[in-house]
Amino acid sequence: MKKIITLLLFFCMTVTLSACSQKEIYLTPEVTGYIYNNATKEPLRQQKGFIGFNGLTPNDAPELVLNKDGSFTLKPIAKKYYLFKPDMHEYSNMAALIYISFDGFKVKDIDYSEETYKRIKADEGEFRPYKKVNLGVVYLDPEK
Repeated sequence: MKKIITLLLFFCMTVTLSACSQKEIYLTPEVTGYIYNNATKEPLRQQKGFIGFNGLTPNDAPELVLNKDGSFTLKPIAKKYYLFKPDMHEYSNMAALIYISFDGFKVKDIDYSEETYKRIKADEGEFRPYKKVNLGVVYLDPEK
């Protein structure tokens, strides 16, 4: 009887400990790149604007400030959980688009699905690893 209680206690402790460790599923990759003015071929230096993942970045997200060389880093969006995986079906059909919007320039959407990052299927059991995508130089057309 003592062995059964000990095994049951050990099982409960194992389940409790695994439930306490936080896990993440990355819905998007980390994206880096440079934003340039298509007319002047110069980088947009320290300009504020919006860069986000289509359908996943909240509307009230803060503006992103470009670095002195026009570079940016967009952090990945992740779902965190403890014991039960979140339902991924609502995310499986989302377009792999990044939208870029700066004052004085036309809005641009970039499809990153053909990059090294591949979307995960909703019923796949593996964790999505942390990925990075480098968009290189993105040219924005000035508004007329």
